[in-house]
Order: sequence, then structure tokens, then C-alpha cells
Amino acid sequence: MEQREVTPAGWIMNDREIHRRLEFLSVTDDDIERIRRVAPYLKSLSGEFANRFYDHLLRFSELLPLLEGRLEHLKITQARYFEEMLTGPYDVAYVQNRARVGQAHERIGLEPKWYIGAFNLYFQIVSDQLRQNESLNLDEIIDTLLSLVKIIFFDVGLTIDVYIDTLIRTVREREEEIRRLQEAAIRELSAPVIEVWDQILVLPLIGPMTTRRAQEITERLLAAVVEKKAHVVIIDITGLPVMDTSTANHLFRTLQAVELLGATTIVTGIRPSIAQTVVNLGIDTSMLRTKARLADGLRMAFEILRIQQPATAQESLLTNGEATQPWKESAP
Repeated sequence: MEQREVTPAGWIMNDREIHRRLEFLSVTDDDIERIRRVAPYLKSLSGEFANRFYDHLLRFSELLPLLEGRLEHLKITQARYFEEMLTGPYDVAYVQNRARVGQAHERIGLEPKWYIGAFNLYFQIVSDQLRQNESLNLDEIIDTLLSLVKIIFFDVGLTIDVYIDTLIRTVREREEEIRRLQEAAIRELSAPVIEVWDQILVLPLIGPMTTRRAQEITERLLAAVVEKKAHVVIIDITGLPVMDTSTANHLFRTLQAVELLGATTIVTGIRPSIAQTVVNLGIDTSMLRTKARLADGLRMAFEILRIQQPATAQESLLTNGEATQPWKESAP
């Protein structure tokens, strides 16, 4: 049964795909056997290679932040990485391991140019070591190096594929987050709660009213009523394109919720067509305060705010024998 797995990066890799890649690079059983024959010798030099490799990397200042505080761990990981490349087997488990490496490189910001440079340095070191191996003749050294190059390209291809795939996924996630923020900003701008005067809030409704949007608007408006200690809330519906049953229900539920918090509601911007629709829907408008224009709604709000505990004020004035005044004026 074919082994088929999803790599950590999310792309599919199976035995058939691995075979196709190895075949395209002309990797043969002879290549794998040559590499395995020299693997014990090269593995004995893995520690030396790791030291030389990271000594080389430390010469580049832009890599220092990526290496700081993790150098010893990276040396061990790097030695293990190249040991696995020499021994295989080149199967799904091997590919998954390389996928994790590509993800790690993208996550810490190690660009592919440094990764490819690492393989170049590794190949140079291996070439030097094989030339010093007296058990191999020149033809064997050349054949072994050519076989190793094929596996190096196989590895590089895997890791870069995963690096690119992970980078694309990261970009898409960021784009999705930006889209969510833009939608939230649009929702906020399409129904802003504006404090136009002390204790007076205005909510202009613009665009169609969906159930989700109505809920968000209601929650935002009620929070503003509490925060601003609002006494009057004006909801201007000039920007509503239509007034159907759903929109009307949303609107009147919002008005009821505001009234339950103790604030007075005023609806402005009712066009003749909307007024006719409301009547045809049979909605009880007996308790509804309406004005044609927002300016008229503001005047009504100012008048409402002038009435503060009139009965108590009158009783106090009568008791003192002074002239009565049925309201307390506050400078608008």
C-alpha cells in the first residue's frame, strides 16, 4: 500500500511523488549505495563540519541575530541533518523531516540563499575530506561526489518547496487578517456612534441591515449609551436603502433596547416610502418619536434635555414663594 502523508507545511507527498523526484534527478541504486559506503566516514566528521559551518556563518553580521543563544543546539541539529541525508531512506518520513526544516527556516527568517549556501559549504568540506580518504581512488571519489550532488539537489528542492509553501500560507493568513480588520473598520464607519453633545448620541445607519450587522450595531450602541451616560439617542435612517420586515424588526428592537437603558430615542430621516412601508407592516408607532431631518431631531433632543425633574423643581419654587418655571434650562 502506498504511503501517503501530508507534510507539516500542508502539501501532499507520497511514495510516487518521491520516486518521480528521484527519477528526475537520475538518482539510482548505485548512487545510494556509493553514498552509504562513505556515510560512516563522513558521519565521523559531522561534528567538525558543524563547527566549520557555523564559524563560517558567524562571519556574516546579518545572521548573528538568528544564531544568538542557540548555537550549540543548531550545531547538533545540523550534524544530525546531514547524517540523515547520507543514510536515508528517502521516504515520506524523510520528507516530513525536511518539511519541518523548511518551516523552521521560514519562521526564523533564514532566507533560501543562506540555506543553499550551507549546502555549497557542506559539499566543499565533503570534497576535501573524500580526497584525503586513501581508501578511495580518484574515480570513486568523483562518482561519490556526483551521487551526493543528486541527493543534495533532492534535499534543496524539498526544503525550498516547503519554505515557499509556508511563506505563501503566512502571506494568505496575514491577508485574511487584514481583510477582517478592513471589514470591521467598514462596519464601524457604516454605523458610527457619534457624541454630538453632552448626553446626546447620533447613530447614522448606512447600507442594508443584516441580522449580524444589526446585532453588532445594537451592542456598540448600548455600550456607548452606558459609557457616555447618554439621555437621548438619535437614529438617523436616511442612509437605509430599503425598509423591509427584517430591517424594521432590527430597528425597533434596537430602539427598545436603548429605551430599557433609560435613554430617549428619536428616529430621523424617514422618507415617505419608508413611512408607508412601516404602516403597511402594521408596526406600532404610537411610542415612536420621529423627525424628518437630523437637525430637527437635534432640536427635539435639546428640548428634552431641558426638562429635568420638573415636579420637584416646581414644588421647591412654590415653597419658596418664587415664580414657577416648568423646566430647568441648561446651556446647549
